[in-house]
Amino acid sequence: MNENTVYEFKLRVKPTDGAAYEATLRDTLNSVEAGRVGAGTTDFRCVIDTDDASRVAVFWSD
Repeated sequence: MNENTVYEFKLRVKPTDGAAYEATLRDTLNSVEAGRVGAGTTDFRCVIDTDDASRVAVFWSD
């Protein structure tokens, strides 16, 4: 999609105010972002929808 690859991730989300849980996310990553994930980076900031915790947005470049 627009020279980015669509990936599917199985995430372990660790909210600051609750128990960790599993979520699945499909997202497009550019080559720099994909390189960080491929290099083994495992901790990324994210936001969680307060009405639906399965909706997670990850900040891959942050």
